[in-house]
Amino acid sequence: MTFRGIVRGKVIRLKGRALIPEGTEVEVVVKEPKPVSASGSPQAVLAAVDRLRPGLSDDVDALIRAINDGRRPVRFNGPFDVEGTHA
Repeated sequence: MTFRGIVRGKVIRLKGRALIPEGTEVEVVVKEPKPVSASGSPQAVLAAVDRLRPGLSDDVDALIRAINDGRRPVRFNGPFDVEGTHA
C-alpha cells in the first residue's frame, strides 16, 4: 500500500482515508519537492523584459509624449458652480 501525505509540524497528515491500525509500523520515504517551472516566475518575467528593453525605451518615450499631449487644465469649479455666487 502507498499513501501520500503532507507534514504539518511533527505530524504527517495522510490524504484520503488511510485506515491504518494504531501501532502499525510504517516506513516514510521523503521526496524532494518538484522544481517550479521557470515559465511565469519573477526571474522569467525579468529576463523577458531585459530582452525587450533595447526597443522599449522608444515606446515608453512615445507613451509619455502622448500622455503629456493629452493633458487638460485642471478646473477647480464644479459643473453647478456659477461665478460670483457663494453658498
